Amino acid sequence: MDTPSPGTRVRAKLKNFLNSKMTKARGADLSDSPSGAGFPPPGPEGDSPAVDALHAELAEEKRKRALIAREAAETEEVVRNALTAANARVEDVEARRLELSAELRAAQAASQIFEKERFGIMKKLEDSRVEKSSLEQRVEELTRQVENLERERESKGGGGREAPAEETEGEDDARRLDMLSKLASSPASSDAAIRALTAEKDELAALLETEKQKKGEILEKLESFEEKMVEVQKEKQEIEDRKNEILAKLESFEEKMAEMQRERDGEGDLENGVDNDEEEDTRVATLTEEKEELAALLVVERDRAEAEKQKKSEILAKLEAFEEKMVDVQREKHEQAALLETEKQKKSDILAKLEEFEEKMAEMQRERDDAGNAAAEADAALTAEKDELASELEAEKQKKSEILAKLEEFEEKMVDVQREKHEIEDRKNAILAKLEEFEEKMAEMQRERDDAGNAAAEADAALTAEKDELASELEAEKQKKSEILAKLEEFEEKMVDVQREKHEIEDRKNAILAKLEEFEEKMAEMQREKHEIEDRKNAILAKLEEFEEKMAEMQRERDDAGNAAAEADAALTAEKDELASELEAEKQKKSEILAKLEEFEEKMVDVQREKNELASELEAEKQKKSEILAKLEEFEEKMVDVQREKHEIEDRKNAILAKLEEFEEEVGAVQRDKVGQLETSLADERAKSESLQKSIVDLADEMASLNEAFTKLERERDAHARRAEDEGVTEQSKIKVDLDVERKTNEDLKKELRDCLAGKHKLEEENQDRKDEIAVLEKLLQAERAAAASNASRKKKGLFGRK
Repeated sequence: MDTPSPGTRVRAKLKNFLNSKMTKARGADLSDSPSGAGFPPPGPEGDSPAVDALHAELAEEKRKRALIAREAAETEEVVRNALTAANARVEDVEARRLELSAELRAAQAASQIFEKERFGIMKKLEDSRVEKSSLEQRVEELTRQVENLERERESKGGGGREAPAEETEGEDDARRLDMLSKLASSPASSDAAIRALTAEKDELAALLETEKQKKGEILEKLESFEEKMVEVQKEKQEIEDRKNEILAKLESFEEKMAEMQRERDGEGDLENGVDNDEEEDTRVATLTEEKEELAALLVVERDRAEAEKQKKSEILAKLEAFEEKMVDVQREKHEQAALLETEKQKKSDILAKLEEFEEKMAEMQRERDDAGNAAAEADAALTAEKDELASELEAEKQKKSEILAKLEEFEEKMVDVQREKHEIEDRKNAILAKLEEFEEKMAEMQRERDDAGNAAAEADAALTAEKDELASELEAEKQKKSEILAKLEEFEEKMVDVQREKHEIEDRKNAILAKLEEFEEKMAEMQREKHEIEDRKNAILAKLEEFEEKMAEMQRERDDAGNAAAEADAALTAEKDELASELEAEKQKKSEILAKLEEFEEKMVDVQREKNELASELEAEKQKKSEILAKLEEFEEKMVDVQREKHEIEDRKNAILAKLEEFEEEVGAVQRDKVGQLETSLADERAKSESLQKSIVDLADEMASLNEAFTKLERERDAHARRAEDEGVTEQSKIKVDLDVERKTNEDLKKELRDCLAGKHKLEEENQDRKDEIAVLEKLLQAERAAAASNASRKKKGLFGRK
């Protein structure tokens, strides 16, 4: 590559040859030298330094070209390595996507199983509600019987103390007196009635026990999904058992108090009063022992409350550990951001090298235009085509980055939609809780409606209308939720289409790279052919130099020999003919080379046609991308509609809450009006019904936790789909996947925290129940003290009567 051009060397040799001939002609006699008469005068003396300067410039240009070619080869090697690494990453991302798809299918199957079991639990919950309503009816009947019996007892006690003329005020009073006289004449029948009521209470307790057993079966099924709730359920069962024991003891205490009251009312004479007082003392002692046992049970309950506080402190310690873990995750995220910054710096360096390479290629293009060589022009065209393909690839990457940015923005919107969906779920659960509370109030209104009359019937109708309206709004809410889920499924299908189109783009990119490699091989082959032509030209020029030397030697011999000149001319002519034949062969080879160049030009035409096809494919790809962007815009419009529907749901929810508040105010007014009319004997039975209602509320809370678990599975599925879509682009998507995993763990920990808070709320409710029980016990103790005081006063009166 460092040798001068053939034309320059030929011109220099011809000048040297003519100068040598003219020098010889100056020393000879012009008249004696027939061959020297026709030579022209010598040329100027300054041609040789100019030719040397041209040689030096040409060598410098060739050295620059070699340096540029070496740098271009290095840059191409770097680009090829980067493309190979990108292809490897694409393959890894594809494998990861397949794994995530398998995990997603498994999660979907698990969610289906979970949904089936949830429906079974809902059915059992509905059955338990039906049984609860039947039990409430039985409780109401039993309560009415107890009220009748209490009224009869009160009327009996009043008949022993007041005159009969005051009680005969109508047919009802006469009928009551007849019943009281019968009861007074036959106390065994009264005891039989009490035993019958006690037996019916025992039957009701047995029914409640069967209800608890059914509840235990439902809890056993829930344990397979919520392992962490097992311990809480066991503790709740133990609390229920202890509560039942306390209630049983309270019932026995009430029965004994009632028996003492009956015996006090049935005392006939003062002589038997001493024995009755002794029996009452023994019973008071037994009641005191039972009171102490109840106090011991309350102490045990307080100890258990302290243990619950200890568990809460452990949960707070776990939360602190979780916060430390979050700090570590934040630090790792910053480190990953630094790594991404270094990766961007490397990419910018590669782009700078590519720009430098493009500048050098442009400079080579200008030099080839100056040289006028056809091979150089073809090389420039191919290089320009390569640059165009590289620019198209760069534009493709830019568009991919834009699509990825839009996908990230869309993912953020999807996260907001998921959060809003969870808020809607929470609101639905709140509405269901209020509906259950509404059903409880309906049951209470049903009990009060027997005393209220027409006003209660009107309130019942209004409440039923409110319930129907709430049910219709819940149905509309479920319909909107199903529509949102359908839209999400449609979007997932669109995302699958986008993923498929992305893979098609990757295949086209690989095809373009393969064509570029084939083009580089063709360029190398052309370079080899060009070097072969240069070698042949150098050989021909060497032969021309040898011919010129022989011509100079023959000229000298012709000057000396005379006749031998003719023979030398003949020899030179023969040699000249031989050289002419060699030149003819060289021309033939040159024509063959030109034919090959024409064939190469045809190949270049094919390459141009393929390039046009690639351009058309890229145009189609752009069209598809525009369609995808249009679909994304359409989806954004749909998201706006969903947002508007969400606001409408919020307005409806506020209206429902306002109606519920009005209803609560009305119920409170009715309750305030009816509180004075309720008897104290209904308190225990109502407490039992409220405990049953609380158990149903607990089941509803557990159903809410199951719904939260179902939404959690949906979030995991969405997270897997997003990771499968994002991991095929850059290493930054892997970091996002890690962040999604961390976010999932955070959500799990938050769920555990919510469960703990729910347990705390339940414990607070149970503590409130215990406080209520303590208040009842205090009232009973006050009644016991009053009874003891009355007994003491009676003893004093008996002693005074004996005196």
